Amino acid sequence: MSPLLKDIVSYVGQSECYESSSEVIEKTMGLRIDDNKIHRLCNDLGEKSAEWLDDQRKDNDTKPEISQDTEVLYAHCDGGYVLTREEKWKEVKVGRVYSSNNLLKTNDKRGYIDESWYTFHIGDHTTFEEKMEQYLDSYKYLKERMVFIVDGAIWIHNWINEKYPCALKILDFFMPMKNMLFFNQSYFRQNKEEKVAD
Repeated sequence: MSPLLKDIVSYVGQSECYESSSEVIEKTMGLRIDDNKIHRLCNDLGEKSAEWLDDQRKDNDTKPEISQDTEVLYAHCDGGYVLTREEKWKEVKVGRVYSSNNLLKTNDKRGYIDESWYTFHIGDHTTFEEKMEQYLDSYKYLKERMVFIVDGAIWIHNWINEKYPCALKILDFFMPMKNMLFFNQSYFRQNKEEKVAD
């Protein structure tokens, strides 16, 4: 299988279930590739990408230099759960890091992040924190110019307070808004039901 075909097959394989991937590839490319082969390829590339991320996280030569004067380093962390076949629900953590120099504007109201670094971990937050630290520790000199954009998760706040006490934390605007929406919906629904009952 050529590198281009591997790229296409793995892209389709991670987008669909493997059986559907086999059908999509056959219909669009006229190639019959067994769903087990797609599964093996996706797993192999998944393991290799984890190794690539590990190498990148540990190699200081590949990390961008952040100027001492004005540049800011942003880090996002979040956690959740994914449904797996084998073990049902598993804890998952994701992190993203980028420099203020990578924040580009397309117009007055829109922008995008040109380049960033990601990591993930399926499992506990402690191992995820170690992965983030391998990348972030070389930027401790930034102090308050290391900015974490976070939700209300206690483990994230405790970790930042312990490892990066000078860093600035910004609460993600959408997290409290989502919680306020849930509160308002339940509170006003309850009041409406009480008034109807009276």
